[in-house]
Amino acid sequence: MYSQRIKFYEKLENLRQRPLIAYVTSLRAGVNVQMGVDAISEIIRQIQLIPLDKKEIDFLIISNGGDPICSLRIINILSERFNKINVIVPYIAYSAATLLALGANKIVMHPYSNLGPVDPQMFQRQTLPDGRNVDSIFAAADIKSYFQFLKEDIGVHDQQALSKTFEILTNQIAPTVIGAAKNSSQLANSLCEKFLSRHMKDTDKAQRVSKSLITSFYNHSYAVSRSEAKKIGLNIEYPTQEEEKLLWDIWEDFEKEMVVSKQFNPQEEIVGQTAYKNFLLNQEQSVTFNFSIYVASVESRRAISTNNDTVTVVAQKIEEIIQQGMCQERRIGINHIPMINRTGWMFNINKGGNTNV
Repeated sequence: MYSQRIKFYEKLENLRQRPLIAYVTSLRAGVNVQMGVDAISEIIRQIQLIPLDKKEIDFLIISNGGDPICSLRIINILSERFNKINVIVPYIAYSAATLLALGANKIVMHPYSNLGPVDPQMFQRQTLPDGRNVDSIFAAADIKSYFQFLKEDIGVHDQQALSKTFEILTNQIAPTVIGAAKNSSQLANSLCEKFLSRHMKDTDKAQRVSKSLITSFYNHSYAVSRSEAKKIGLNIEYPTQEEEKLLWDIWEDFEKEMVVSKQFNPQEEIVGQTAYKNFLLNQEQSVTFNFSIYVASVESRRAISTNNDTVTVVAQKIEEIIQQGMCQERRIGINHIPMINRTGWMFNINKGGNTNV
């Protein structure tokens, strides 16, 4: 919990002699959370609490990624205020979180941490003839690889056949979405080179590193270790043994608060509650349960901004008729209706904290 993490932040700041800001989004399965520009104002609030004479910043990130424009805005804001940026990765920083790290002068990686490819993923929902919705996830590189497969592996070179194949593809994926995938890929490449050029004087090296992170790993979930990140040319710093322990302590505390070990299912959140057990035994026809789940936080020893989802689950008793041969059996079933509402960010100053490092 935050009260415990404050102690870790204080120790880490004292060790590294620079202020630290942490931005963390939930890694819990079933909780779809991404880095977003809504966090920018909370990061600015944190920056405003840092003494003006501090010109170097540690920015800790744990996230599966999200909006690349969020990464751009964070790096731009930090660069305006500080002369040197260090991005710290205690555990994972994938996709847009990796992109954010590229804008840092140094990337401090725990031995258990990973970066990832920065090829943008596109989502398209399709409704099948039977009414089911299916989500397609792909990148521009996937479309390119598909046609390479047709030409190089299958041996299809006839232009008419390739045109027919493209027609079939656009029946599955909207042409505008394919265009958006291409634009997103170009944006990622542009941002990679832009961020790397802030601290890489060798333009060719920046282009090589960018290409590696966009095209070389063939899978968006590929885990790039710190040794591999260093090998491809990123400026990786290894934490000291004492720093390493603190970073892992921070991650384990977040892991517990996010409930990462348990996939989120609104129904399972309530079935163990005493009120739910009583509901099954009494004559009530419906009962409403409310609880919150961790979404994201922006925090430091000085303050915390939290973002939680408020979840409402309505449990209703319904009569079900079960047909067994010539007989019918009436049973009482339970229908669960979940509703999730974003409550937005809440900012709180740590009144017991010290704004100095």
